[in-house]
Amino acid sequence: MYLPGDDKEIQPYLVLDDNYSKLVSCSPIPNKFAPALLTAIITVKKNYARFHHELKRIRFDREPAMVSNASGPLPDAGIQVELTHGTHEHMAERMIRTLKDHFRTTLVSQPYLLPGRLRPALMEHVASSRNLLVNSSSSVSPFTMFTGCKPTNSRHNDLCFGDTVVCKIPYVDKDSELLPRGEICIVVGRDSFTPYAVKVQALLRDSKVSVTEN
Repeated sequence: MYLPGDDKEIQPYLVLDDNYSKLVSCSPIPNKFAPALLTAIITVKKNYARFHHELKRIRFDREPAMVSNASGPLPDAGIQVELTHGTHEHMAERMIRTLKDHFRTTLVSQPYLLPGRLRPALMEHVASSRNLLVNSSSSVSPFTMFTGCKPTNSRHNDLCFGDTVVCKIPYVDKDSELLPRGEICIVVGRDSFTPYAVKVQALLRDSKVSVTEN
């Protein structure tokens, strides 16, 4: 899947739709060549192992990069590759259209121009939102079926991607009355909240940063 990235570049993503839980994973990749795809798929396999699942088989479009990986690297990693007879994998294509629609809707609904470097984080948020929706066939969300845990309001629904907040900066010199004590930020992420400071154009990864105004 391709979407606009930073500096008017096109950002490729690897989209995997789990056949059992319906969990969607969407990972930005540097390109669609065989080594980059192999690295991304192995990362997904490790995530499966974290929750005591095993990624054994992937059904994929008949693309040159996957044909290269199907004959050696992926089987060596314990993953069987099933290539489609036609051009596309229909279930994955439907999910890609859904993700793109959600991505574009969120992008144009913001009251500001989202920095290009945050667009991969937006796609991660879109996939996370999709995974929290209850599946009509199983009566639980893909997140719950895959992880065995229920979403919590404080972690998953307290803030929304793109919200503008003022974050307290704990490392500011408290003796100075001139330096600001807060920074205008954009909320990035859902499973782990990381504010993006607009002024310095950087993510504030300090775990002590706390939201003081919404």
